[in-house]
Amino acid sequence: MTELVLAAAAAKEGILWVLVLFLVCFGAVHAARLALLGWRAVKGAPQEKPKAPEQKEAEPETRPEEAPREKPAPVYLLVEKKRVRKKPKYEEPKRIDLKE
Repeated sequence: MTELVLAAAAAKEGILWVLVLFLVCFGAVHAARLALLGWRAVKGAPQEKPKAPEQKEAEPETRPEEAPREKPAPVYLLVEKKRVRKKPKYEEPKRIDLKE
């Protein structure tokens, strides 16, 4: 009887540790995802760098004219036809006479 009580206590303790482990992993995963989102937000934010007004006047932006685009060549796809196995034709079964 005492073995049964000890087994039940061990089972309860095991369930408790499984729940604790689940909660720790759940928290760690969500913390990592939130940290990744924050890191991407900070990294993607434009950083303001003050430019000297002399540089703006000295380097006027010139854009080269875009060359006329040619029509792309058509793309052809090779499609193989699925091979179908011929169904075997069965004949009527042969009659076998057994001698006793």
